[in-house]
Amino acid sequence: MVESQMIGAAAANAANLNDAFGSLADPTRRDILKRVAHHELSVSEIAHSYDMSIAAISKHLMILEKAKLVKKRRAGKQQLITLSPIAFKNTAAYLDNYKKFWEGQLDSLERYLAKESTGDEIGATENKHGNKEKRATHKKSKKK
Repeated sequence: MVESQMIGAAAANAANLNDAFGSLADPTRRDILKRVAHHELSVSEIAHSYDMSIAAISKHLMILEKAKLVKKRRAGKQQLITLSPIAFKNTAAYLDNYKKFWEGQLDSLERYLAKESTGDEIGATENKHGNKEKRATHKKSKKK
């Protein structure tokens, strides 16, 4: 029973991540998120910022709401849109799993580039037996 609940929760989380990343793939939806991150906006206020109909904006908002990236609430005749941080928290937690990998890769690249920028004429490399060997690097001379 507990195992089936864990599997169900994992499947729901995966679906939510798919919805979140799918929503973020569209530049209009990313821009809408940027706008509602600052303060709550009505659907008509959001639509006014774009050269598209309220119906088109409403479709974008439905996708964002399905992904749980925004929340809608009614205030009289208006629907107000605000950012929903829980989906961002889940997405950020997912991406954190890869953070150490990328940081390691970028650190390695930084060390390599620093080594290359010193312009050493002679460097050390390892041969197939793991022994250090000196190698000469040849620079092409410019013909005058």
